[in-house]
Amino acid sequence: MAGTAPQHSRRRPRRWTLWGAATLVVVSGATTGVVTVASADDGRKAPTADAPDFNGDGYGDLAVGAPETTVAGAKEAGQVTVHWGGPDGPGNGQREAVRQGRAGVPGTAEKGDRFGASVDTADVNGDGYTDLVVGSPGEEHGAEGRGIVTVVWGGDGGLDGATTVTKDVAPYGHLGGAVIARDFDGDGAVDVAFDSHTEESGGLAYVSGPLKPGGKPQPARKIARLSMGGEVARLAAGDFNGDGTPELAATAGAMDVPSTGVYDWVKGKPEHLWGMANHGSSVAAGDFDGDGLDDLAVGGCRVTEEPGRCGEGESLGGRVHLLFGSRDELGDRTQTVDQDTPGLPGGATRDDAFGASLAARDTDGDGRAELAVGSPGKAVGSQREAGQVFVLYGGGNGLLDSSGRARSTFFHQDTHPVPGNAEAEDVFGAAVELRDLNQDGAPELLVGAPGENEDTGGVWVLPGGAEGPRSEGSVALRPGAGVSRFGEVLAG
Repeated sequence: MAGTAPQHSRRRPRRWTLWGAATLVVVSGATTGVVTVASADDGRKAPTADAPDFNGDGYGDLAVGAPETTVAGAKEAGQVTVHWGGPDGPGNGQREAVRQGRAGVPGTAEKGDRFGASVDTADVNGDGYTDLVVGSPGEEHGAEGRGIVTVVWGGDGGLDGATTVTKDVAPYGHLGGAVIARDFDGDGAVDVAFDSHTEESGGLAYVSGPLKPGGKPQPARKIARLSMGGEVARLAAGDFNGDGTPELAATAGAMDVPSTGVYDWVKGKPEHLWGMANHGSSVAAGDFDGDGLDDLAVGGCRVTEEPGRCGEGESLGGRVHLLFGSRDELGDRTQTVDQDTPGLPGGATRDDAFGASLAARDTDGDGRAELAVGSPGKAVGSQREAGQVFVLYGGGNGLLDSSGRARSTFFHQDTHPVPGNAEAEDVFGAAVELRDLNQDGAPELLVGAPGENEDTGGVWVLPGGAEGPRSEGSVALRPGAGVSRFGEVLAG
């Protein structure tokens, strides 16, 4: 029920290792941006990047992946729950379960499919309705663990019908562990990028559009092969070099060593623009200093004793590394933030997982993006792994002022009047997003806590305001019956 927090109890410990072995792929579609910004022909408000709108009612909808959910006895078949928006946001109790074999989605919910392991939103076919892009890395699709990416089509009646947009990406598998939809090549059509991997090898790939309902699966084109293998953990997109089209940022890891790469499309083909080893497990893009170029925030950064650089040796509690956009070279100016940075409350402790999740958007209307930073391993009082979320405010100098001080606020379940109570292993902040779902001009802070209520999970919506997200008026969204670890994945 909206405004009522799920009850809490103990659950099994969770680990925050994000690495395996992988490839990244992209599929192209039929409009620009995350979601179209063109006016709808019937005069209704078109969806925006801030407010994905699957049913065209003018309000943003929230999609939450729960890949560990059991469906009809099939463990980890997975589903996506859509909470429908309204003038007060998505806390109206109206929701819909999207899974294989339902709402026109092809396939059958089977053990280990992990439908909803990755989720993104975009107006893929350019009809003025947001579509839902879902990865199912465990789907067999003709071969064990091959994986698929599916677009579930939005429309006047909501989500109805779906198209599988990927073919096999030999020799890789597990397509769709990470997915993102943008117009990467600047041709006016949304492309879908995703990872693919086996235990031995992996990389990145994409499918280019246009993509249409009923269309045939597209062949995947390779972006990059990761030389040491590596499962792609997170994807983000931003125009870091000012060329007018977004670049793709990906974090991946092999042998538990994180790395980050950025890829740009040159004459329709992806090229490696920037990369660094020992660098990151989560990414977000936003213009934090207001210079007109997106900047890249990387969480889970390993650092050396040299300030502002990433390298060998894990930091205590985690760090976020910021690489400023540049028309010359990404990362020629950097900042590093951790819980010992002046202006951040508390201090770093081991296993805080500061930076395990990131999201960026301008929340206070000053033209500079803020950065939401999840710290799901953070203890709250004596409650270990209760988790909390920091919001770091952007300014003319980035996330830090000229003296090296951050302007920040933070939230957890003991922050009055946030619903619920901070309890052990809730992992509040395992996923974060910033979205203006009620389209009032002030983005809400969305926080996933998949460990809530014995791994049932929950998602918290903290309203936006003139000075950014606030605790007053926040609500906790419940999953439907039988859902596991709700809030593990929030649509980007």
